[in-house]
Amino acid sequence: MRRKTADIATAALERGPFAPGGTTMDRRSVDLDGGPVAAGVWTDGGLGFVLVLHRRKDGFAASELYWSTREPDLRWTVAEHLSGGPTGCDPAYGSSWEAVLADAAFTVLSSSESLLSTGAGVFEEEDEGELVGVHELLVSRRVGHLRIERSALGAGPSYAPHTVWEQRLASPFALVAVRPGERVRVVAVERDGTAGEGVELLPPTG
Repeated sequence: MRRKTADIATAALERGPFAPGGTTMDRRSVDLDGGPVAAGVWTDGGLGFVLVLHRRKDGFAASELYWSTREPDLRWTVAEHLSGGPTGCDPAYGSSWEAVLADAAFTVLSSSESLLSTGAGVFEEEDEGELVGVHELLVSRRVGHLRIERSALGAGPSYAPHTVWEQRLASPFALVAVRPGERVRVVAVERDGTAGEGVELLPPTG
């Protein structure tokens, strides 16, 4: 199972449909009867994360978080497993995840932090790793997309974000990663264009 889900995660990064500016896909229920499915992808330069969903032998759905880095030839390394656990809802049924949301536009299902060798150092021997926080989100069907606003940590409310982009959704699940020295604000934009709920995600403190 672990080898298969790693291959699925790597292939999802190579396709890159979830990346900012990528192909827009209509969200749908996630059918796990045919096996594990990549339900969320986050890329940030040469760093990538993938959320793979699968159905356990007991019938419950579970998620597995993978990460990878991009090589100089722009190909992704084989994804490595970081963490996993039950999803708390059944991705195959909209009523199941909407019940978890309880009318909220989105919610943070889980958060984790990992010290990852991302190649941030100028020289290989300087790469002591980055403590990266990864947040798994569950998003309502009424949300058209997530607006991601990233800025330097410590900037005031009027600070212009370094980057703003739309995170397209191909499933009710999404990933957001926060690296050291930055903060990320996630805003739910409903299908009619109305900006609703927003949550600020800070990097791990160690």
